[in-house]
Amino acid sequence: MSLVSVMSILEYFHYFICGIGALANSTLILLIITRTPRKLRSYSVLILSMCLLEMCTLITSGLVFPRLLPTSHYLIIAVTGPCRLSHSISICLPIYGTMLHGHSHFGITLGLSFCYRYSSSPFLISSFSFSLYVITRISPPVIYTSMAALMVYLPTFIICVVFGTGSRLRPDEILAILHEHRPEYELSGDAELLMGGDLTSPSFLSGIFWVCCPIMGVFGLIITVAYRIHRALAIHEMSMSEKTRQTHREIIKGLIIQSCLPTLYVFAVASYAIQQFTTYHSLPLEYIPHSVGDVTILLSPFVTLYFVRPYRE
Repeated sequence: MSLVSVMSILEYFHYFICGIGALANSTLILLIITRTPRKLRSYSVLILSMCLLEMCTLITSGLVFPRLLPTSHYLIIAVTGPCRLSHSISICLPIYGTMLHGHSHFGITLGLSFCYRYSSSPFLISSFSFSLYVITRISPPVIYTSMAALMVYLPTFIICVVFGTGSRLRPDEILAILHEHRPEYELSGDAELLMGGDLTSPSFLSGIFWVCCPIMGVFGLIITVAYRIHRALAIHEMSMSEKTRQTHREIIKGLIIQSCLPTLYVFAVASYAIQQFTTYHSLPLEYIPHSVGDVTILLSPFVTLYFVRPYRE
């Protein structure tokens, strides 16, 4: 199969994933606005924030369609999406950073959603105490949930801004690096826009760290909280109506499935590591890291649509 054919397949797949995912999240946002029952109004803030995050991630991914070209000390990104037509790194790098921030905050939002379903201790915000939703208590006010989501989002937003506005390589530096480390790479002219940075620079390092590392702690949190939720349901199920108990179980089941989706990033990390630490490079391998992320984000709204009964019905 020729390189052009492979590129066409990857391109069609990419825009199909981004388009369907954006449409699914748009549908879910409409359902949240029009079909959310009163008892789920507070929790719907978290679902809405995740939908907006996912839609933003897929749209920006569609704009940049990034191809990763890692070297020993630098990360080069070849922008092959519509954003390349701007011929501006100052435009494309912040858009790429916005896409990365969506992938990183996806797992963090899942962790917050689990904490909403159950928390055994107060969560402090500023000078007052805010108890996240406990199965045995009433839902917190919408404003409290909104503030919690905002506070958790702020670190990701700050790192995104630092990454998008930080130091970057000049075009001549990128060409010199590719000539030295990737001499087999064929430049495509107007078909791509090259941008990148030094992996040791604070702006790039903070962005990569935030994409890779918080999810590990989030998984530990999810496992712990999921176990406690299971125990709480077992203890209090006799005092719940069948409908309430079933609602809790369906939402938790959906959250658990959603929390498994980021495990797909293993393939993204593996493809990146192969390029970073070996001499093997190929076109599909350069696109896999972000394509895997797009598939993960695509599946998330469908899980929510199925397991949150008011939206399913």
